[in-house]
Amino acid sequence: MKEKKGTTERNQSYQQPEPTLRKRSGKPGVWSVRYRRYLAGDKIERPCEILGDEIEYPTLAAVKKSNKYRALLNQINDLQHAVFVRDLIYIYRKKHVVTLRPKCQESYNNNLNYLEDKWGEMRLDQLVTSGLKIKQWLEGKLYSVRNPEEELSFQTRKHIRVLLSQILNYAVLNGDLAYNPFNEMKILTKGGARPVERDFYIEPEQFLWMQRDPETPEYVKMMQLIAYCLGLRGDEFLALRYEYIDFDAAQPTIHIKHSVVGKHVRPTKTAASEAKLPICDLIGAALLYYKEENPPVSGWVFGSAETERPFWLGTATQKHLHPALLRMAAHFKLGEVPKGTGFHAFRHTYRALMDELNSPAEVQQRLMRHADPEMTKHYGKHGWAMKRRMREVQSNVTEMAMAGTAVK
Repeated sequence: MKEKKGTTERNQSYQQPEPTLRKRSGKPGVWSVRYRRYLAGDKIERPCEILGDEIEYPTLAAVKKSNKYRALLNQINDLQHAVFVRDLIYIYRKKHVVTLRPKCQESYNNNLNYLEDKWGEMRLDQLVTSGLKIKQWLEGKLYSVRNPEEELSFQTRKHIRVLLSQILNYAVLNGDLAYNPFNEMKILTKGGARPVERDFYIEPEQFLWMQRDPETPEYVKMMQLIAYCLGLRGDEFLALRYEYIDFDAAQPTIHIKHSVVGKHVRPTKTAASEAKLPICDLIGAALLYYKEENPPVSGWVFGSAETERPFWLGTATQKHLHPALLRMAAHFKLGEVPKGTGFHAFRHTYRALMDELNSPAEVQQRLMRHADPEMTKHYGKHGWAMKRRMREVQSNVTEMAMAGTAVK
């Protein structure tokens, strides 16, 4: 994002101060640090701290290694307070966003850029009195920073609105605001393109057909099996290593520990995603047979012999999975496969199958590894088990109504 004029100067109060040597006539020079701190009402404080003279610290490197300098930095960091929204966003990034998992940081930073571009120059005391103006902006037409003629999607709008409330709550905890004006103000989420409903499910008969499809490579079939029968995300099954699978235990398990993001192996999406999942004898036998037929590359279950790294999910999806889904849909006369359907459709189906078997909600949540039980419920809103029940209830109500009209 292009910075506005004055951004660098304003944020200097929260950047690491650089010690400078001040010469004194006939005496050793002294190392001093001066930094800025913005106060309410556009007042600026410029404290200056003396660290020592050049006899004690001959070089700048010696100063930066000193305990005095490190203690000063800690003191400045502890006293950080935000006066402008831009300052608050800077502190929120530095102290909170960096603690998130890498996969979430990019999304947070993009949305923070959007808020900073719109409201960064506003003082927090002004923001408290501008609640209605910001509410109207949040509920109005929001346009992309990159493409000014394109409206933001419904989901992005929702994330921005939630994020604004989060950083203001953070400001309250940090002592920068007395209260969050949006906690008691209902903000509607409207406008923008609605998220695509991923309601394409692969029934067991269709899945078996795909497993027998001669045109699909064996490693893609194994990816399908793990996603369909264990509910793993694509970036999770790519990060599987045989050392994470305990075949010899009384109750065999598979440990989900990492995910693959591009070329990097990262922690799982959330803390709840990291778990040991049970595997039945059929899955265990299939994995052992696959291991024998496809020797592991550097320990990876799905490793490339060329790179000795996990396969690229996008390549497997575009080159093999999509054509396989189209062949299956043509065979069963299902019509068009929704755009964007990938391995995650198998995870959605896994949840739907558990619902079909009337599995307890807590068990479903544990197997899906959702931190929030509401997410597990959301997965089932459009499943075929729900649609079947809706059809049954509608039919029963109609039969009762029709039978009632027939009674004289």
